[in-house]
Amino acid sequence: MKRTVLALSLIALVASCNTTPETAVQKKVDSYALVKIESPDLSGITDNGKEVLNLYKFAADQADSIYWNQYFGDKTLIENLKDADLRDYAKINYGPWDRLDGSTFVEGFGNLPLGANFYPADMTSAEFDSLADP
Repeated sequence: MKRTVLALSLIALVASCNTTPETAVQKKVDSYALVKIESPDLSGITDNGKEVLNLYKFAADQADSIYWNQYFGDKTLIENLKDADLRDYAKINYGPWDRLDGSTFVEGFGNLPLGANFYPADMTSAEFDSLADP
């Protein structure tokens, strides 16, 4: 009987070693809902109308690229992260900073700069305040 209990305990211990606990970043990624957006039936739309829709998609992709550049900078730094959860969470947040509290979650990046990447990194508050409001 003791051998059976010992064997079952050993099996349970080995089995539990194969499961990895969910990381904090993985939990954050999993807290977001993945939404698939599909096109409705486009059979009633003319070829010209379909081209207009393609232009809207192109414009949206360009706006997304501009926002990445303005908020973070070089997106390839994020795309090259080896940890898939960090990479996914950085894509959700448009950079290595949590959008809710501004903290960094990727090692090697400091705090979110004031003004993100929307303004020159060396711009002072006084320089910003002195700008003429159009």
